[in-house]
Amino acid sequence: MVDVNTKAVNDAFERLSAAALQNADSEGNCVVDANDLSTLLMAFTLSKQKNVNTYGSGEDTSHIVTQTLSDFNAKAE
Repeated sequence: MVDVNTKAVNDAFERLSAAALQNADSEGNCVVDANDLSTLLMAFTLSKQKNVNTYGSGEDTSHIVTQTLSDFNAKAE
């Protein structure tokens, strides 16, 4: 199991939360740092149980399921 409860992940979450809550425009859009977003998404992915995240054509490597950008884009469409 990977510990994702770290200062770096918590700091990224705080910055993303602040951007979403304090800097949103009238339509609810906000600008976030790509590094913060990817840090939080990776932490979320790593914290999930094995075999829960099995979408896409990613390669299963132990507890981590890797995915390509096209896999994520395909799920979003």
